[in-house]
Amino acid sequence: MGDRVSHASAYDHDVSWGDADDGFEQDNGMLDPAETDIGPAADADVCDLAGADRLDLLEKAVCRHPLNRELLYKALELCFDPQELGALEREMLSLPEAARATQDPYHLACLLESVGGLRRIELDEKGAEVTYSQKQNLAEEEADDLVASVLFETTDEGRLFVRLHDPRRRFAELVDAEPNRRDSYIELLGFCGESPRSYAEVEAMLRGCGALASDRASGLPVQPSVFVDKLERAGILVWRDGWSLSDEGRGCLAALKDE
Repeated sequence: MGDRVSHASAYDHDVSWGDADDGFEQDNGMLDPAETDIGPAADADVCDLAGADRLDLLEKAVCRHPLNRELLYKALELCFDPQELGALEREMLSLPEAARATQDPYHLACLLESVGGLRRIELDEKGAEVTYSQKQNLAEEEADDLVASVLFETTDEGRLFVRLHDPRRRFAELVDAEPNRRDSYIELLGFCGESPRSYAEVEAMLRGCGALASDRASGLPVQPSVFVDKLERAGILVWRDGWSLSDEGRGCLAALKDE
């Protein structure tokens, strides 16, 4: 995949890895374990919901399934500029997160549309947008014939969601919440930044640096999966034939080295 367009200009200010204080409530929805046993939210007309409720609906949909969560986030990010459906599908399939997703890119895009994260734009053969009023009194087949191409664009709520859950922000929240593990997280980032690592290699590295010592609260040994899962949920680690740093993870590591 080519370099993805940076959306820093869409932020009010630069969001560095440790800059999470901009007046927004810090929500750890993307850091919390997914609740896959909870059914989908009841059907609601997204347009009738207040802004905060629309954002909450979007967050619940994105965070519900761990295998789709990061791919849904990146779909929102990709559509800051309107993306033609075919191009969006190819871009999503090129991401490492797509290999483990439970749904194909089209259905994930439709999910984001249904909860107000993406807006569908239908164009006719001349490139003009097809409106609801044009299709209102047509049979389904006739309405479909009007549409030559479909694009998806991130809504205001989707853009806010991307900003609030930027991986650099998630990592900052993770480190702030667990300052005693800060050095271990940083060492693990450096280790996985050198080359893709197997789970066994990660375990050996963490054991060697003493990160798997007994937890103070429970008295039980800490499992390597604790570190891996949290960094994956933060968007910092990704599986590419081994645990590797995401682009954002490399940015976090570089920022930490510059401190």
